[in-house]
Amino acid sequence: MDLSFLSGAMSLQGNSEIQSAEMKEDQSVALLKLLSGLNNGETLLSTVIGEKDGQVQLKLAEGIVINAKPEKNVMLSPGSNVFLQVQKRADNTIALRPLYQNNNQENTAEAALRAASLPLNERALELVARKMEYFNPIDRNSLIASYREINEHPEVPVKYIVDLQNMGIERTSENINQYKAYMNMENSVTEAFGVIEETMVSELADSFAGDAAGENSIKLTDSLIKFADNLSETNSVFVSRDEVNELINKMDLSGKEPVNLKALSEENLKADAGNLEALSLIPDEENNDTTGVIKTDSYEPRDVLKAFLTDIKEAALTGNTDKLRDLIKDESVTRLFNKTFSSQFYLNEENIDSKQEIKDLYRRIYDGTNNLINALNESGIENANLQAPVHNLSENVNFMNALNNFVPYVQIPFNGEAGRENGELYVFKNKRGLSDAGGALSAFIHLDMDNLGPTDVFVSLAGEKVTTNFRVSNDEVLNLIEANIGLLNKRLNERGYSFEMDIAVSEEKKTPIETVLDMEKGKVLLSNVTFDARV
Repeated sequence: MDLSFLSGAMSLQGNSEIQSAEMKEDQSVALLKLLSGLNNGETLLSTVIGEKDGQVQLKLAEGIVINAKPEKNVMLSPGSNVFLQVQKRADNTIALRPLYQNNNQENTAEAALRAASLPLNERALELVARKMEYFNPIDRNSLIASYREINEHPEVPVKYIVDLQNMGIERTSENINQYKAYMNMENSVTEAFGVIEETMVSELADSFAGDAAGENSIKLTDSLIKFADNLSETNSVFVSRDEVNELINKMDLSGKEPVNLKALSEENLKADAGNLEALSLIPDEENNDTTGVIKTDSYEPRDVLKAFLTDIKEAALTGNTDKLRDLIKDESVTRLFNKTFSSQFYLNEENIDSKQEIKDLYRRIYDGTNNLINALNESGIENANLQAPVHNLSENVNFMNALNNFVPYVQIPFNGEAGRENGELYVFKNKRGLSDAGGALSAFIHLDMDNLGPTDVFVSLAGEKVTTNFRVSNDEVLNLIEANIGLLNKRLNERGYSFEMDIAVSEEKKTPIETVLDMEKGKVLLSNVTFDARV
């Protein structure tokens, strides 16, 4: 973990900034340990213990003391409390952001708690601060209801409870865990399917390892056959005839009879023979008309996977399990699983802009995860290694569905040139309409790419005037955008728009969902896109 936050700026709410003072080595280690054990969004309670040379001393847990230099108009008197929120950044640095900026807010929180007859403890004070950030009511009934919820989940950060309340999402353990994952940027559908695929191959292979082969091996294989049987035809990714023949040869060499793979291959050959007449319908290339074209050398991955798994099961039923583990871990088999998942649960790059393709993708994701869960449950298998990531993905999809009641949101796993990639799209409409009183339309776009890092773009459209503010992570990215911004300017001018731009390096980094929450009032978020692109 990067320790730069110990000597660098720590971003603050409002117009103040903290510079951490030089610390003794043991205090630095203690602070690092304290912060690394917290999740993004959690808070630390600090107390102002003194003031010297224009700086205030803040005492944290474990006796850790940091010095803060507040800017003008920020009053921090000894004895007052300051909540510091942990913000873990993409570059492995950590920022601390206070929720209390001055004594007036603290006094308001204490008064509200006394009026509601609630204790003046740390979580209660933070609850009021969080609700005030959203301009939510802090009357007696509202505070009592919210305090009851934070007591029902004593291990959950107060922020998570209040954020979910604000979004109208039920505070179940599943939703809380998913929100925690979103706050820590651990919610990628692309990565989830990658884990499930790798675990599926690994668990299936290991189930046939030595003396372990038996009833559970056959049950697991049967569950995966049911899973493959319920997959949809997509015509997006194909297994070639050469790849099928390679699988057949590998099984033959292992002493297993690939009856179902051979039958699939022969059926395809018969279909080819019947299509010879249809092939004559293919027009010459000059006309660029593909009506009548028929694929004769490829297979749907789900069909090949089902045939392969059925051959594995039949080999196991005959007691012929020798070499099955090595066969399943062969590159030809892992490639088959990879193509099956890519065809079912990832869009081809050219289809990313199709609403219908995205809808169809999520229908396959929803059905596929549920079918796999049901198949495993019906077989009576208890395989935590496989079931855990499948259940987590299912909960993620359900959380996305709940989040859509607050802000339309979807993740888009897709097959790009560099392999599997992931995109995120938020669409936020202000309840008062798409424009403010002056007729301006505001938008926020968040990009997070391997080469550029996190980049925020704030866009305002007033008539034919487009104003953009770029906030980037370092000077190198700033220079790259400045060198290429002329392309954007040219395209906008061609469409009749004038263009103004401001660009700066920003230290403050927020997760996309935090930005959505912050922009809920008075702004319009059109899209928030994150691409995990590898070049």
